[in-house]
Amino acid sequence: MVIRSKFTSYIYFPFLVLLPIGLIISINVTVGKENIPIEALIFFIISSAWILLSALLYEVRLRIIKVELNSREVLVRKFFGLGAEKKYRLKDLEGFHTFTRKTRKKNGFRSEIIEYDFIHLMYKGRIVARISNLYHSNYNEMAEFTKEHLTYLGYKKPNIFSEIKDALSF
Repeated sequence: MVIRSKFTSYIYFPFLVLLPIGLIISINVTVGKENIPIEALIFFIISSAWILLSALLYEVRLRIIKVELNSREVLVRKFFGLGAEKKYRLKDLEGFHTFTRKTRKKNGFRSEIIEYDFIHLMYKGRIVARISNLYHSNYNEMAEFTKEHLTYLGYKKPNIFSEIKDALSF
């Protein structure tokens, strides 16, 4: 049995719509405007660069990945599945960690808390794949396969320092 990850449809929106609009706005603001204070211009450039780099280098490289699971191996491709393919034998993987990220979604005067589940596949103490119901529409199918074939290593409570460490070592 082979399970291929499928992206949720809404993850394409920020990259296909918001990033080009943001780039066009930043170009219009910075080019040919002499009445903008230099401090505001520097702040705008730094904040725009930070947002674009964090979106591109963190989310796309680490989380929006294609994963293929079968009875012998796990195939991982980063960058929307366009990156180089890495293969890991299923029996060589140590297991998997789980964690839940909660976000608040406001709808008018009401707000609700949405939980996103994550699974980290571990190989030699490093995370080799991140599977999430935020990014993968067939998360439940992939989670069932993972639970059947790999060892559960426990719940990993995320914090900002562990996120940075994982991002640098992924």
